[in-house]
Amino acid sequence: MIFVKNTNLTFHVLQPNRKMNNRVPQLSVILPIHNEEEGIENFLLSLIRLLREKKIIAELLCVENGSTDNSLLILRSLEKQYPGLEVIESQKGWGNAVRK
Repeated sequence: MIFVKNTNLTFHVLQPNRKMNNRVPQLSVILPIHNEEEGIENFLLSLIRLLREKKIIAELLCVENGSTDNSLLILRSLEKQYPGLEVIESQKGWGNAVRK
């Protein structure tokens, strides 16, 4: 497990992703998101840029966990722009992000 800027990242290997032209991700990142509207866009764009620079095929699974701010709207907008980013909506509560 790796911690980056107070964000808990978990890594594991998944099957080919249709959204990513059936490429198998080398890296899967699960990001639990809750009320992160102020920094989530910059964080994700920085992460995407880093992964591209390192030529790492990755999928970013953002598990939105019942935010009351604009986190979900920001994530949905980014999801449309970046094929490796997927938004999963979850019920609020500890552990729900990793149970999905």
